[in-house]
Amino acid sequence: MEDILGLVESKGNVFNFIHVANAINKLVMKGPRSKDGREMEGKRLRLDPRFAQLIDLVRSRCHKFQERQIANVLHALGVFQADFDAVAVDERLAAQLGEIAEREASKMNPQGVANTYNALCKLEAVAATVSSSGWAGLAQAAGRTAREMNEQNVANTLNALGKLEAAAAAVTPLGWAGLV
Repeated sequence: MEDILGLVESKGNVFNFIHVANAINKLVMKGPRSKDGREMEGKRLRLDPRFAQLIDLVRSRCHKFQERQIANVLHALGVFQADFDAVAVDERLAAQLGEIAEREASKMNPQGVANTYNALCKLEAVAATVSSSGWAGLAQAAGRTAREMNEQNVANTLNALGKLEAAAAAVTPLGWAGLV
């Protein structure tokens, strides 16, 4: 994790939107695996100014995110919040990310759809910003990609739909049939 945060500190000012998305995604993948380690790491992240710098970069670069970047960033932020107790999404960032997820849903691949749903059930602040037409767009993306989803993607999508009432309400009978 130190290597990624070190890069953010030294080169973050030249990161484009792809660098930012990759950095936050790599940071969450390098996190500790034990429960105790995650709690300690979450506390360390919350106090690390380089992590705050990375979140600021997400905020300033996210308007350019495409389907892959938004799905990966939402996934990483959801893991930080749910598993590391490192809440990094404020109201302003939540609104930005929700808007981008809505905008990019129609282009997402199966993993992107599943990661987005999974992240939104962990990031209540972002989920609260998704409009009914945004949920409908995500539901259409799920229906469109359902046949291509692997078992993990289907499980993550169904799990999230079980937790996100507005999202589940937007899925059509045909969409449910595809997921089942």
